[in-house]
Amino acid sequence: MAPKDTKTAILDAAQELIQRRGANAMSYQDVSEAVGIRKASIHHHFPTKDDLIEAVIERYAEYAFGLMDGIFASKLDAAAKLRQYAGLFEATLSQGKRDKVCPFAMLGAELASLNSPAAARVRRFYDENDARLARVLEEGRAKGQLRFTGDVFCAARGRDADRARRRRPEAPPRAGRAGAQAPAGVKEFFYACSLPTSRMDGNKTSQAKEVKMGISKRAEG
Repeated sequence: MAPKDTKTAILDAAQELIQRRGANAMSYQDVSEAVGIRKASIHHHFPTKDDLIEAVIERYAEYAFGLMDGIFASKLDAAAKLRQYAGLFEATLSQGKRDKVCPFAMLGAELASLNSPAAARVRRFYDENDARLARVLEEGRAKGQLRFTGDVFCAARGRDADRARRRRPEAPPRAGRAGAQAPAGVKEFFYACSLPTSRMDGNKTSQAKEVKMGISKRAEG
């Protein structure tokens, strides 16, 4: 396998640091030590920290949406698509020492401290993500695979997120009914993925798996 070019190595290191510590805690010294290069080399590719953060955001958004679009364009039913979608976040939480979260979860928590272009791109990521979720939720409802009331964008964005954060997924519905509470379950999963790294513990991946199983049980109940 060909060795990484310096720019890719810098982006990889910066992404890892953001996932574990957040953008605010990441420094060029940290990236320098992780890659094994001088800080001047980082400045050559990314003159400012904002430039580096924005590059990480753009690259990860393209990567994440590529995975999501592959899932959502598949022939799976809506509930299975949601399970695979949740599985993307579970996979990140389960990697290595289990001390990483989705970069956009960490950046979302730091939104107020990001520069305007970076903050705008993070917001756009969430908007584009919500639009994708809304389409699969509407598809599931139209085909009788998911049952919920109200606007699909409200479901995708979790208007009851505060209540969802305080409770576990509800028990599966009676046999013969599709997953009425699947949207809330998905939002609970996102909350599990959105806590800053310093608040993560060994139960976090288990919580993500429980929510994923909850979606499965509701759809198959």
